[in-house]
Amino acid sequence: MVGLEETDRDVRLVIGVERAPGDFHNCLGNRATPYTVELSRPLGDRVPRDAGLHPMREIVKP
Repeated sequence: MVGLEETDRDVRLVIGVERAPGDFHNCLGNRATPYTVELSRPLGDRVPRDAGLHPMREIVKP
């Protein structure tokens, strides 16, 4: 993970990925990959957001 910021209203995440080895990549996108994030307190009513995008977007289960 690259970044995590918790506020009273949301949890902002930036998650990095590594390039696959090799010279040729025919990638049409990334499939959903489970990832566990440990928070300082339960998520509750806070909204998880992808802070790697501008504007940020809510993260929803696939």
